Amino acid sequence: MPRDIVFVLYPGFVALDLTGPLDVFNGPNILWGGNREPPYRFTFVATKPGPVTSAAGLSMLADTCPKKCRPHTLVVPGGVALGAECSDPELLEAIKTLAARSTRVASVCTGSLLLAACGLLDGRRATTHWISTAGMALRYPAVHVEPDAIFVRDGHIHT
Repeated sequence: MPRDIVFVLYPGFVALDLTGPLDVFNGPNILWGGNREPPYRFTFVATKPGPVTSAAGLSMLADTCPKKCRPHTLVVPGGVALGAECSDPELLEAIKTLAARSTRVASVCTGSLLLAACGLLDGRRATTHWISTAGMALRYPAVHVEPDAIFVRDGHIHT
């Protein structure tokens, strides 16, 4: 059975934070071959289906709403200037809903700020892009921010 990898899209996401993990998960799919289903299946979600534009102008199509997804792994990419996204109740609720259904939750760079805004990192160790670690620690005091870590795994959450 393929594992469903769900990527959260929102206006201003960093394209590399999406395409990097997408290519990593797609590597085994390329090598899989044969008539069998590949190991990973990808879904791109947003609060509303349709095109979502990255900070660099790349548009990705969100092909479903979060209420319809059952992810194995949830991936939340970072944004160049997370501000309004962290206070968008619809986006935060979608992330919380998807995270509750996921076996594994991962953020890339400042995507961890969205996880923190959802309360998903409270009482956990986490990291973010180095330029945002001090701000994350100040804004989310319930999160134990590890400023020098490249990645942190705390339970089923990876930042």
